[in-house]
Amino acid sequence: DMGSKHFYLGAGDLNVAINYGLVNIALFLSQATIQSVANDVCDEISWEKDVFGRYPISNACGQGRFSGLADAAYEDTNQCEEDEASMACSVDPDMTAIALTNPQWAGAPPPLECYPNYNGEGTGAWDSLLSCTKDGCNFYDGQVRGSIDPSTVPSSNSFGRKDVEGCCWWGRGAFPRGSAGTCAIGKLNYYLGKRAHDDGRLSARYDVDFCDDPSSICRGPSSDPNVNAEIRWLMGIQFWVEKVQGYTQDGWSYIDQLHNFVDKGLVDTGFFDNVSRIVTRQCHDESKCGKPFSLAERRDVFDKIIDIFAKAQTGKLDIEETLAPIQQEQLLTSPPAEKPSNNPTSHPSDRPIFEPPLTTVVETDAPITASPTTKNPTSSPSYTPSSYPSSVELSGLSLDELSYRLNFANNYCATSLDDAKDRCTTSSMMTCNKGDPPCAVGTACFGNVLCSLPMDNVTNPTLSPQLAPNDEQAS
Repeated sequence: DMGSKHFYLGAGDLNVAINYGLVNIALFLSQATIQSVANDVCDEISWEKDVFGRYPISNACGQGRFSGLADAAYEDTNQCEEDEASMACSVDPDMTAIALTNPQWAGAPPPLECYPNYNGEGTGAWDSLLSCTKDGCNFYDGQVRGSIDPSTVPSSNSFGRKDVEGCCWWGRGAFPRGSAGTCAIGKLNYYLGKRAHDDGRLSARYDVDFCDDPSSICRGPSSDPNVNAEIRWLMGIQFWVEKVQGYTQDGWSYIDQLHNFVDKGLVDTGFFDNVSRIVTRQCHDESKCGKPFSLAERRDVFDKIIDIFAKAQTGKLDIEETLAPIQQEQLLTSPPAEKPSNNPTSHPSDRPIFEPPLTTVVETDAPITASPTTKNPTSSPSYTPSSYPSSVELSGLSLDELSYRLNFANNYCATSLDDAKDRCTTSSMMTCNKGDPPCAVGTACFGNVLCSLPMDNVTNPTLSPQLAPNDEQAS
């Protein structure tokens, strides 16, 4: 029960409605498989880098400003509509939490974490190239390299936050990237958690305050792993109902297009691509938000689910052909743990207090392909002249554009793939994304190129101590 909203299972004539509902379910499951299940993820991961290719620890406070994937820091703005504003969680600066999941590639940043800004110095940034042997490689299980660079303290995320106090509202559930914020978690608590329980509403399912303990969404409040997995899926359903089923933009409506897709026999691949863009880019139009990542994998899972549904309808389903839902459920299940204390006596982990910021888009360790979206945030980063590395000075690109090229794979006009990789951080290398002019004679369009700064050209910048509180630092 989500008020007037519900998971769509079809409408109209029963023989047609059932197919609308089944295809909606198949779309939901196929997208969730790639967003979380396949990579054993429940918590949002740190994915946004700064222009130096490092991950700000303060990414816990929000990610995606430069790429247009988020309009506000997760804890700063009540993202609920006016009539639902009372559902949002309030921010507790003393709250502590740490994500249960994080990326597992070599040098991956640690789990997102929030805790009070004890010493007022803020946090730094994670450098995936640093050795971790000095710290014992104990930021997370399986760590082989990467560490926080003490010289980067304080570092800000793309929203200008330089610490993680009160920043416990990262995304969680089957669609972690789209489920962040005090509003999304507050709604789960309002409809299914302690808020519903205390109000005596029939929708109450858990006597758990998700606003007081948002980590219980992934950790689970129960000794029953099935109950714990259920919460994550319900958080995913909430995302789907609000962000996908409720999507309408520029005359394009998900529900209307779903009906059209089913009525025409599921042959319109453009519809599936658009849905994948809504999930990963929050818009359906390729000319505005580029290509969704892992599109082929999403389509493959969708086709398998549809095949299973079709065989079930005709009585030809062999149970051995299913997608083993119990195994998938286990991927999203972790043993229960104690709720974190709101008033720890010391720093919540044995990691150093010094930590810095940065921004990248990586749901896994594979690069993301996208056409430029929001390149001009409302306020520009503020640097002293000495804070620019020489490679940034010589690139001829704005910091926003350079950050975008470092965070997203793009298509470039070049003489070779090596030429594209060598010069894509300079203004002389033109993009050939959809809508861009054609490449010049003598060059070709090379796709899916993720830029990086040559580290031997990056100097250690000197940050200005007079930066305004909300300005971004390059660390």
